[in-house]
Amino acid sequence: MHKRIAVVLTALTVFMSMTVAAFATEAPADTDGTIITGSGVLVAKGRGKAVIRGEGIVRMAVGGNVTIWDFAGDARVFIGPHPEDDPEAPADTRLAASARYDLVDFRGYVIVKGSDFKIRARGKMWFRARGTGAVFLKGRGRWHTNNGTAGTWDPDGQRIRFGVTRDGVAA
Repeated sequence: MHKRIAVVLTALTVFMSMTVAAFATEAPADTDGTIITGSGVLVAKGRGKAVIRGEGIVRMAVGGNVTIWDFAGDARVFIGPHPEDDPEAPADTRLAASARYDLVDFRGYVIVKGSDFKIRARGKMWFRARGTGAVFLKGRGRWHTNNGTAGTWDPDGQRIRFGVTRDGVAA
């Protein structure tokens, strides 16, 4: 009985390794680094460059420059000051609809909700992305997904996928 369980677990481990390798081969030619699969939520904290592309919601605290693109025309973008800078400021301000938002030398938080957007941030940041997409991290910091996968930012850049596509296939 114990040998049968060991054989099944070994086969499952080999299958999962092949699955991760299959995802790694799907990286677009214009990206650097490796792909690590997640399960819907990715949290990262660090200093450097982060590019987030996908659908869902991203909550980010940042000190630096942020550019947001709304490719579907349905994104809702909210910003607010860092609580230490202005403790009596309103909780958040919704920005007027636009295809692109540029926040230069920004210190505060950003929330983006939408079906197809991209966020590029440079500086010191913390963010939580929930939904489906990919994140490119370059610099110094740490990240983890809600399924327990974790790592550090790569100084040369690393691409991490998170979530499940609409057809139910893990991304």
